[in-house]
Amino acid sequence: MSRAALETFVRAIIDMPIDSLSSLEIHGVLIARHGKLVLEEYFHGEHRDKPHDTASARECDSHAARGAIQAGVPLSARSPVYQVMNGGRFPADLEPRKRALTLEHLLT
Repeated sequence: MSRAALETFVRAIIDMPIDSLSSLEIHGVLIARHGKLVLEEYFHGEHRDKPHDTASARECDSHAARGAIQAGVPLSARSPVYQVMNGGRFPADLEPRKRALTLEHLLT
């Protein structure tokens, strides 16, 4: 990943006006590549230890779960996320913490 491109991206977020209702107010950006976190930045007084409303993330998860159900994948709160999203199988080199992540974790 280009360090200069990431710096430009972060600078654009910092310089983005947030003084109207239609303005985006981005609290944080995390970018991972090949399973490694390459960027973690927070804005407007936010930080990693401050709880955030994850309603938007839950909405995306809900759509993904609905798609899995429509495809005939059996689901429950204990269903492993990576198994559901990978056609019923875990990716070959998935780390144990990701293997243990369930739909319940995402929805709560």
